[in-house]
Amino acid sequence: MALLPELMRAWRCARDPRLAAALAPFNFPAGGPIWGVGGIEISGAHYQPMPEGDGALIVSASRRLRIVDLVACRLKDRRIATRLGTAAVLGEDWLDLARREGMRLPLFSDPLRWLAAGQRGAVILDWYLVPALLDGVPAIGCDSPALARRVHTLTRRLAAPPTLHLWPKRSPAHAA
Repeated sequence: MALLPELMRAWRCARDPRLAAALAPFNFPAGGPIWGVGGIEISGAHYQPMPEGDGALIVSASRRLRIVDLVACRLKDRRIATRLGTAAVLGEDWLDLARREGMRLPLFSDPLRWLAAGQRGAVILDWYLVPALLDGVPAIGCDSPALARRVHTLTRRLAAPPTLHLWPKRSPAHAA
């Protein structure tokens, strides 16, 4: 399946002047990585493009600078779905960087917040894989208490669970 043409259609749609006022409150960056909007229909964990469907943000999930999947985040309720089901996380390179450099990983609740932050950090797409994805990450900055609780529940049994923080306040969000 050709993901780039689909992403480019969403990119062109997002640049339609008629959508500018609707997209302005999200504070998405005008430049930088390609992102777009489009109509979708979600079925289970996957979505299909559907021009008359629900409006959604569309971003690419990359691995080593190669697009491996597309991710849709429905605007009305922020439900997340993937196009192919091959991506487990947005911002995979940030996971590797956090492990390698011992830095705090910025973790976002959804792709809208991640995109508004310049795609600096990660978004979990497959929560079943959280222990493997976050193993070896020393610290995580979560954008909400609900996200911190969910990450804590799924990582607390790791040999070295990450220290969780809320940001921008950066207060600890879990007990050792």
